[in-house]
Amino acid sequence: MFYLLLGALMFSKIEGWDFLDGVFYADFTLLTVGIGGEFVPITHTGRSLLFPYAIGGLVVIGLVIGSIRSLILEHGKKKMSARFTEIKREKVLASYNDSTRTIKLGWFSKMEFKKGLSEFQKREQEFRIMRKIQEMSERNRRYTSLAISTTAALLLWFLGALVFRFSERPQGWTYFGAMYFAYTSLLTIGYGDLVPQSNAGKAFFVFWSLLAVPTLTILISNMGD
Repeated sequence: MFYLLLGALMFSKIEGWDFLDGVFYADFTLLTVGIGGEFVPITHTGRSLLFPYAIGGLVVIGLVIGSIRSLILEHGKKKMSARFTEIKREKVLASYNDSTRTIKLGWFSKMEFKKGLSEFQKREQEFRIMRKIQEMSERNRRYTSLAISTTAALLLWFLGALVFRFSERPQGWTYFGAMYFAYTSLLTIGYGDLVPQSNAGKAFFVFWSLLAVPTLTILISNMGD
């Protein structure tokens, strides 16, 4: 945020923009959206400062994404995995049938407790059951994480488009056009054929695009899992 606002102040002074326009420019530059429009450096000083500012911004964004992955995702995975394992273990214990000496591991999966086993064989059997519980819990955790992050990304897209639709009404944006703009911006394509011009649209774009970075980072990580 400090790097973004510092760049906004610097470019707004050099190019003669309002500070909000400078923030708007710095934001779509650092996030590599590059929608351009009327806010592009035209002075030699502004273009020269863009060289170090843009590459420094890529490093900063890379550090932010790395922090999101290591601090948030890894920590969240451990907590979710432990919680899912505990829930699954309680369900398995509750499904024990004393008459048939079986437990239900899933919809179509059961395991039988054999009689006359030695202490070592009992421990081995319990270990295998717990291992199966952990495997099933991890699979459920992965699909749940993917569903949550996909839902978050879709909400960011559809609700963001709704806000852009109303903020850019003077330009005659339709909801489909706003969806098109939100999609190309969300994926950092940035064709530049549609650009927010209202103060509300620019301010929301900065807030919205900064949310897009961690959301898409988490989604891509969960898709990889």
